[in-house]
Amino acid sequence: MDETELCPSSTANLFKISVPLIAASCLLWLAAPAYAWLAAFAVTLGLGYGLRFAPMPAMLIEQFRVQHPGAILGIFFMASGVAAVLGPPLPGPVLDVTGGHAWGIGFALAIGVLGFLAVAPLRLACEELACKGSASSGLRRSD
Repeated sequence: MDETELCPSSTANLFKISVPLIAASCLLWLAAPAYAWLAAFAVTLGLGYGLRFAPMPAMLIEQFRVQHPGAILGIFFMASGVAAVLGPPLPGPVLDVTGGHAWGIGFALAIGVLGFLAVAPLRLACEELACKGSASSGLRRSD
């Protein structure tokens, strides 16, 4: 196996699965004709966020290779907190103007698709120990 090959279970792959899953949940929300569809939306969104946030620290550390990982993790999670505070009130005026949720959901779906396009090219190499079965365990990054 070449040293830049990826492991099938790498953090990048989990992250790449999570982003379109979150976008797909918006489709369920948009098309929800009944309560059961909203429940499916909630389950899909929860699964997507779980798959996104669980590998996030490993992704950030592997991608940015910082000496002080607490700094990059702090910046990321602070930005996520700001988004969580500012995001929910923003669709309110759109709802008032349009009279429905479709534009707000469509915007969330569009952002999800753009997010996937942004992370699709990510290629993070796995640990040599897991991929090659060797005694060393350094991370290698493919360029």
